[in-house]
Amino acid sequence: MSQWEEVRWILRHRGESYISHFLTVKDIRQIVDKVPARIDSHLVELLEKILRDRRHDRERLSIFLFRECAEVLANIAIKGRDGIRERAYNILKSFSRGLLNTRSLPCSMALGMFPCNINTYSRAYPAEEIKGRPYPLPERGLLLKRVLGREERKHLSCRWMGRSCVYVCKEKVVVFKVAKNPQDVEFLKREVIWMHHLRDMGLPSLRPPMPVEIKGHFVFSSPEGIMPFICFVVDRDYFIYPNGNGLNNTLPQWEEFLKIIGRGSYLLGLLAGKGIIHTSPIPLFHNRIQAERRNDRGIYLWERGGRLDRWLSSCMYPNIGKSGIRDLEHLEFYQGNQRDLFRHLGNHILSMILILGSYFRMKDPTKMGYEKDGSPCDVRHLFSHQKMKEGVIRIIKKYFHGFVGEEVRDINFDHITQFVQKLIEEMGVDRHMQEFLRTQDQEQMSEKEFKEFLLSHGYGEEEITNISKGERDIPLTTGPHLGEFNGRISIPEVIPFVAGVAGMNISSRYLKENHLHGSLSYPR
Repeated sequence: MSQWEEVRWILRHRGESYISHFLTVKDIRQIVDKVPARIDSHLVELLEKILRDRRHDRERLSIFLFRECAEVLANIAIKGRDGIRERAYNILKSFSRGLLNTRSLPCSMALGMFPCNINTYSRAYPAEEIKGRPYPLPERGLLLKRVLGREERKHLSCRWMGRSCVYVCKEKVVVFKVAKNPQDVEFLKREVIWMHHLRDMGLPSLRPPMPVEIKGHFVFSSPEGIMPFICFVVDRDYFIYPNGNGLNNTLPQWEEFLKIIGRGSYLLGLLAGKGIIHTSPIPLFHNRIQAERRNDRGIYLWERGGRLDRWLSSCMYPNIGKSGIRDLEHLEFYQGNQRDLFRHLGNHILSMILILGSYFRMKDPTKMGYEKDGSPCDVRHLFSHQKMKEGVIRIIKKYFHGFVGEEVRDINFDHITQFVQKLIEEMGVDRHMQEFLRTQDQEQMSEKEFKEFLLSHGYGEEEITNISKGERDIPLTTGPHLGEFNGRISIPEVIPFVAGVAGMNISSRYLKENHLHGSLSYPR
């Protein structure tokens, strides 16, 4: 028996305990790293057998075995011989199909580690400089005169939308976006820099805003008592949101919504494929209320599967509109971390699915929270299973087209029926409305801040007099949330689903870039 045959025999006959299998996978990893050509179909089948072994489900640390196994299969799919690597790839793809499967997430993550040829940058933002101090203007009207003709100025209407003062005329919209605080000026500068950068890319589908400039300045101040601001010109459909919270406050018809959500998905994927990541299509948090004392600032890390804070509130003003991508201050260059890329792609898909759910909730925005008898508000009748499924499929197809650069082929969406049903069950019933202001968070507030916080969260003056700061955790009705406070997400199926879509995009792009034969179908 040769040395190689002896090694293979040991690997195949070591035993079938958790520890034995873990050591076996570690040994196979070393072989892949040193002599990948020696990997044969028998060892690939052994890895598949270990993944399928249901006895490991009882092991508390089984996720580490499955993760190791998936990573080795990914290495074989990248480094192995023809025929062997296709087999490894198809095993990963088949295991990434599960919605509630301890093997699906590690297999999808392994697919997400396939190295793609995406532009990487040593910095997070374009190097362009914007002049430092805000340029003083006697009045904001000077900017309007600069971008609008006399006749256009006669037919202006004006309204505030959040922190933006919006002037609407017949053909275009002029926006004054105001800093939240003095430190926020840097974010305004960043947004202007990205406007220039996207316009220089020459992609008509992006339609970025046109910043207004005076004497080389793009950030302005005025004696009118407001914070520094930028000014830019956009198309009239810039403030048309997919779920109706825009200039006309009208919920789009379904076909129009599909176009908006599809276009937004395509552009997010397109930019990500060019190394430009939108980090916040909607604001996603695990826990907003503890943001000041958490290392992660409460930002949602979807692959951990924690509870999703105030999901419907997060969707009210998405950074996706009819004209495309909005709030460019949230753009960042991709800096080469493959795991971050996988996470960002998942974040995009999750955000679009949540916006999809919010569309149906906005058919009756008054129905939220609790009924008069204290039961959770149930609005599942506002949802259409068929349309919801159509929306999920549109998101997947358009994002894939943008990121990979071609249409998805041979898709089987059988399992999406079950997935959509789970979405409707949770998004349509406000089971999780409460969170708690912990004593630790109360201690960080002054008495004035503590009182103002409670007043802003539904407590009356008389109630507050009976509450002592730092004495106990205080319940707050701030939902709907997806999951109990500090618990798990109430739609656990969404995590492996999002991971599967992200892994499919990255691995499919790898196959395309390397001209490899392989199926580009989405896992069932």
